[in-house]
Amino acid sequence: VLVSAGDMLGGSPYYWLIPEGEAPELTIMKQIGYDAITIGNHEFDSGPEMLAHYFRTAGYPGANATTALISSNLRIPEGHPLADCGIMDTHVVVLDNGLRLGFFGLLGMGAAHLATKKTPIEISDPVAAAAAAVQALRAQEVDIVIGLTHAGLEEDSAIAGAVPGIDILVTGHCHTTLTMPLQVGNTLLVQTGSNLRNLGMLELAYQPATGTMRIRNEANDRPFLLPIDDSIEIDSHVARTIDGYTEQLNRLIDRLTGGIVKSIGDTILHSEYVLSAVPPLKESILGNFVTDAMRLMVEEKTGEKVDIAIQGNGLLRGNVVPGQSPHAKNKINFYDLLSAIGLGNGFDGNPGYPLASIYLTGSEIYRVLEYSTLLSQMYGNIFFLQLSGARYSFDPAR
Repeated sequence: VLVSAGDMLGGSPYYWLIPEGEAPELTIMKQIGYDAITIGNHEFDSGPEMLAHYFRTAGYPGANATTALISSNLRIPEGHPLADCGIMDTHVVVLDNGLRLGFFGLLGMGAAHLATKKTPIEISDPVAAAAAAVQALRAQEVDIVIGLTHAGLEEDSAIAGAVPGIDILVTGHCHTTLTMPLQVGNTLLVQTGSNLRNLGMLELAYQPATGTMRIRNEANDRPFLLPIDDSIEIDSHVARTIDGYTEQLNRLIDRLTGGIVKSIGDTILHSEYVLSAVPPLKESILGNFVTDAMRLMVEEKTGEKVDIAIQGNGLLRGNVVPGQSPHAKNKINFYDLLSAIGLGNGFDGNPGYPLASIYLTGSEIYRVLEYSTLLSQMYGNIFFLQLSGARYSFDPAR
């Protein structure tokens, strides 16, 4: 059984094809054979109306017959387009041996807080939703209850501790790579990291007579994580599908850049070092690169001096690594750069978050930096601000 804990959207420039009437990610996941998926916060990056359009493009609600779309704590207003996509509170899969697997899905409160475009969709309490889902699934006489949760290990641990009857939580959102399952009470928590770097494999044995479950990975010498890299031969059918989407994406990029970039594989930068987005809560090379570029380009476009450029770490999605092989030595292509900074879309529907040019007083700048310091300590690295054109210090004791 193959499942996903959410955030299938927003990770690469292929996401840009959604307004063009395509659903690349979910179409490919269906081809691969995913049995069940849940909804993460990034699914709402373009708003719930566009998400509904995406699901319909991917064949829902009919596609639930093969790849179940499950979310137990979304509250969708009657008449909203998302209400017609067949999102299920729970789902039961019956294996060939008769074992009944019951699934539910959750969007965590922390993740929901980051889904700023989800209105008018509301997110109900995950603990209460999980308890109701477990009760509904047990009433259907399932043997194993599995939660697909886009919440993060802290929230998931609290859910596992508060709601009896959950056997497995397949978790997401916090991008933690668990090399072996965590156990909270009688619940196993598993997570593979992020960006499809690993395939998680949990091999289990279930004893119907006693209702007990045990892990078999170690006994059978099977790892919990299988690295996904270029040592694995790509499936030819999936490759053809990807090639088709790539052709469409190249045409879109050609149009958006006025012919400057023809292909996602075009080299646009040379660097002898990694444009690193780490360490967290600190100035970074990628942060400097992006904010310096913002200052330079806005000055060029507006003809006005730009004193400071500001970018939150939440939109810097990873390191940009130059090529290492002889033919690509020190080269960075369009796809690599955009995979790190390509989230969002503008008010005109084009890819990328819009730049906002604003006037601030010295006092207002002071307050912005004060809020940034506070929020990044409360909510983590995504709220840390990268700056170009300013320097500041703060006293952690105050």
